[in-house]
Amino acid sequence: MTTNIAVSLPLDRYLTSIGSSLNIYFTLEIDNRGVRSGISKQKNPSHFSPLFGAVVSEETKISNVSVLMDKLHRQFPSIAIVRDKKITSIFHIMDRSLQKDANYILNQDVNISYSGQLQNLPDALGKMLDNKITTRRVFTASHFSRDAITNVTVTANRLSVRDVLTDYVPIKTYSHLLWSAEAIQQSNGETSTNVAYFGPMT
Repeated sequence: MTTNIAVSLPLDRYLTSIGSSLNIYFTLEIDNRGVRSGISKQKNPSHFSPLFGAVVSEETKISNVSVLMDKLHRQFPSIAIVRDKKITSIFHIMDRSLQKDANYILNQDVNISYSGQLQNLPDALGKMLDNKITTRRVFTASHFSRDAITNVTVTANRLSVRDVLTDYVPIKTYSHLLWSAEAIQQSNGETSTNVAYFGPMT
Protein backbone atom coordinates (compact mmCIF):
# COMPACT_ATOMS: atom_id res chain seq x y z
CA MET A 1 0.00 0.00 0.00
CA THR A 2 1.38 3.38 -1.02
CA THR A 3 0.93 6.38 1.25
CA ASN A 4 0.88 9.82 -0.32
CA ILE A 5 2.98 12.19 1.74
CA ALA A 6 2.11 15.86 1.41
CA VAL A 7 5.09 18.00 0.47
CA SER A 8 5.27 21.57 1.75
CA LEU A 9 7.10 24.29 -0.12
CA PRO A 10 8.01 27.87 0.81
CA LEU A 11 5.39 30.18 -0.67
CA ASP A 12 7.73 31.71 -3.25
CA ARG A 13 8.75 28.29 -4.58
CA TYR A 14 5.16 27.06 -4.53
CA LEU A 15 3.92 30.01 -6.59
CA THR A 16 6.79 29.59 -9.04
CA SER A 17 5.99 25.90 -9.45
CA ILE A 18 2.20 26.11 -9.69
CA GLY A 19 2.47 29.15 -11.95
CA SER A 20 4.54 27.13 -14.38
CA SER A 21 2.00 24.29 -14.28
CA LEU A 22 -1.00 26.57 -14.93
CA ASN A 23 0.85 29.08 -17.15
CA ILE A 24 0.04 32.01 -14.87
CA TYR A 25 2.15 34.56 -13.01
CA PHE A 26 2.13 36.18 -9.58
CA THR A 27 3.29 39.18 -7.65
CA LEU A 28 3.40 39.14 -3.86
CA GLU A 29 2.91 42.04 -1.42
CA ILE A 30 3.56 41.55 2.30
CA ASP A 31 2.52 43.93 5.07
CA ASN A 32 5.12 43.78 7.85
CA ARG A 33 4.59 47.34 9.07
CA GLY A 34 3.72 46.01 12.52
CA VAL A 35 7.12 44.40 13.01
CA ARG A 36 9.62 46.08 15.29
CA SER A 37 13.36 45.57 15.30
CA GLY A 38 14.46 42.45 17.14
CA ILE A 39 11.08 40.70 16.98
CA SER A 40 11.09 37.16 15.60
CA LYS A 41 8.13 35.53 13.88
CA GLN A 42 8.64 32.38 15.91
CA LYS A 43 8.05 34.23 19.20
CA ASN A 44 5.65 36.92 17.97
CA PRO A 45 3.78 35.55 14.92
CA SER A 46 0.88 38.00 15.27
CA HIS A 47 3.20 40.91 14.40
CA PHE A 48 4.00 39.44 10.98
CA SER A 49 2.03 39.01 7.80
CA PRO A 50 0.82 35.39 7.40
CA LEU A 51 2.46 35.50 3.97
CA PHE A 52 5.89 36.17 5.47
CA GLY A 53 7.90 32.95 5.59
CA ALA A 54 4.79 30.93 4.74
CA VAL A 55 4.81 27.37 3.46
CA VAL A 56 2.14 25.77 1.28
CA SER A 57 1.37 22.06 1.08
CA GLU A 58 0.97 20.21 -2.19
CA GLU A 59 -1.47 17.64 -0.79
CA THR A 60 -4.10 18.20 -3.49
CA LYS A 61 -3.82 18.36 -7.26
CA ILE A 62 -4.47 21.86 -8.57
CA SER A 63 -6.25 21.43 -11.89
CA ASN A 64 -7.18 25.03 -12.65
CA VAL A 65 -6.93 28.62 -11.44
CA SER A 66 -10.22 28.53 -9.49
CA VAL A 67 -9.06 25.57 -7.41
CA LEU A 68 -5.79 27.37 -6.67
CA MET A 69 -7.54 30.60 -5.62
CA ASP A 70 -9.80 28.62 -3.25
CA LYS A 71 -6.79 26.89 -1.73
CA LEU A 72 -4.89 30.13 -1.14
CA HIS A 73 -7.91 31.89 0.35
CA ARG A 74 -8.49 28.99 2.74
CA GLN A 75 -4.91 29.03 3.96
CA PHE A 76 -4.59 32.83 4.02
CA PRO A 77 -8.04 34.31 4.84
CA SER A 78 -6.68 37.84 5.23
CA ILE A 79 -5.29 38.20 1.71
CA ALA A 80 -6.65 39.72 -1.48
CA ILE A 81 -5.98 38.20 -4.90
CA VAL A 82 -6.48 40.64 -7.77
CA ARG A 83 -6.28 39.70 -11.42
CA ASP A 84 -4.26 42.15 -13.46
CA LYS A 85 -6.52 44.23 -15.70
CA LYS A 86 -4.02 44.46 -18.55
CA ILE A 87 -2.24 41.10 -18.42
CA THR A 88 -4.90 38.65 -17.28
CA SER A 89 -2.45 35.80 -16.70
CA ILE A 90 -0.97 37.79 -13.76
CA PHE A 91 -2.44 37.64 -10.25
CA HIS A 92 -1.48 40.10 -7.52
CA ILE A 93 -1.48 38.45 -4.08
CA MET A 94 -1.36 40.88 -1.18
CA ASP A 95 -2.34 41.43 2.42
CA ARG A 96 -5.78 43.02 2.33
CA SER A 97 -4.51 45.78 4.65
CA LEU A 98 -2.30 47.00 1.78
CA GLN A 99 -5.02 46.80 -0.84
CA LYS A 100 -7.23 49.21 1.12
CA ASP A 101 -4.50 51.71 2.11
CA ALA A 102 -4.57 54.79 -0.13
CA ASN A 103 -1.18 55.87 1.26
CA TYR A 104 0.52 52.61 0.34
CA ILE A 105 3.06 53.47 -2.32
CA LEU A 106 2.13 50.70 -4.77
CA ASN A 107 -1.44 52.04 -4.91
CA GLN A 108 -0.29 55.49 -6.01
CA ASP A 109 0.04 56.74 -9.59
CA VAL A 110 3.30 57.92 -11.09
CA ASN A 111 4.84 59.24 -14.31
CA ILE A 112 8.23 57.79 -15.13
CA SER A 113 10.70 57.35 -17.97
CA TYR A 114 13.41 54.79 -17.24
CA SER A 115 15.91 52.71 -19.17
CA GLY A 116 18.16 50.21 -17.44
CA GLN A 117 18.16 47.00 -15.44
CA LEU A 118 14.73 45.83 -14.33
CA GLN A 119 16.00 45.05 -10.84
CA ASN A 120 16.89 48.74 -10.36
CA LEU A 121 13.45 50.04 -11.38
CA PRO A 122 12.26 50.24 -7.72
CA ASP A 123 15.24 52.47 -6.88
CA ALA A 124 14.41 54.71 -9.85
CA LEU A 125 10.83 54.99 -8.58
CA GLY A 126 12.13 55.70 -5.10
CA LYS A 127 14.08 58.73 -6.30
CA MET A 128 10.77 60.22 -7.42
CA LEU A 129 8.79 59.11 -4.35
CA ASP A 130 10.82 60.23 -1.33
CA ASN A 131 12.66 56.89 -1.17
CA LYS A 132 9.46 55.12 -0.13
CA ILE A 133 10.29 52.25 -2.47
CA THR A 134 13.65 50.55 -2.96
CA THR A 135 15.23 47.54 -4.62
CA ARG A 136 15.79 44.46 -2.47
CA ARG A 137 17.87 41.44 -3.41
CA VAL A 138 16.33 38.25 -2.06
CA PHE A 139 18.49 35.94 0.02
CA THR A 140 16.35 33.28 1.71
CA ALA A 141 16.66 29.61 2.48
CA SER A 142 14.36 28.89 -0.45
CA HIS A 143 15.36 31.42 -3.05
CA PHE A 144 18.19 33.58 -4.27
CA SER A 145 17.16 36.45 -6.49
CA ARG A 146 19.37 38.83 -8.34
CA ASP A 147 18.24 39.82 -11.81
CA ALA A 148 21.25 41.49 -13.34
CA ILE A 149 20.27 40.36 -16.84
CA THR A 150 16.93 41.89 -17.79
CA ASN A 151 16.97 45.38 -19.28
CA VAL A 152 13.82 47.40 -19.87
CA THR A 153 12.66 50.71 -21.23
CA VAL A 154 9.76 52.19 -19.27
CA THR A 155 7.55 55.08 -20.32
CA ALA A 156 4.57 55.35 -18.01
CA ASN A 157 2.02 58.11 -17.58
CA ARG A 158 -0.33 58.00 -14.61
CA LEU A 159 0.16 54.31 -13.98
CA SER A 160 0.05 52.84 -10.50
CA VAL A 161 3.44 51.91 -9.09
CA ARG A 162 2.22 48.30 -9.04
CA ASP A 163 1.51 48.46 -12.78
CA VAL A 164 4.87 50.07 -13.51
CA LEU A 165 6.63 47.26 -11.64
CA THR A 166 4.61 44.63 -13.52
CA ASP A 167 3.82 45.76 -17.05
CA TYR A 168 7.39 45.86 -18.33
CA VAL A 169 8.47 42.40 -17.17
CA PRO A 170 9.11 40.08 -20.16
CA ILE A 171 6.90 37.36 -18.69
CA LYS A 172 7.37 34.77 -21.45
CA THR A 173 10.92 34.15 -20.27
CA TYR A 174 10.54 35.18 -16.62
CA SER A 175 9.99 33.44 -13.30
CA HIS A 176 6.31 32.76 -12.65
CA LEU A 177 6.71 34.75 -9.43
CA LEU A 178 7.63 38.08 -11.01
CA TRP A 179 8.43 40.09 -7.91
CA SER A 180 7.73 40.36 -4.19
CA ALA A 181 7.33 43.49 -2.09
CA GLU A 182 7.56 43.92 1.68
CA ALA A 183 6.20 47.01 3.40
CA ILE A 184 8.05 47.78 6.63
CA GLN A 185 8.04 50.61 9.14
CA GLN A 186 11.29 52.51 9.50
CA SER A 187 12.62 53.92 12.76
CA ASN A 188 11.24 57.36 11.86
CA GLY A 189 7.74 55.93 11.53
CA GLU A 190 7.66 56.16 7.74
CA THR A 191 6.76 53.16 5.59
CA SER A 192 9.30 51.81 3.12
CA THR A 193 8.50 49.15 0.54
CA ASN A 194 11.30 46.90 -0.66
CA VAL A 195 10.81 45.15 -4.01
CA ALA A 196 12.73 42.16 -5.37
CA TYR A 197 12.52 40.73 -8.88
CA PHE A 198 12.98 36.97 -9.24
CA GLY A 199 14.71 36.92 -12.60
CA PRO A 200 14.38 34.89 -15.80
CA MET A 201 13.42 31.22 -15.69
CA THR A 202 16.35 28.90 -15.23
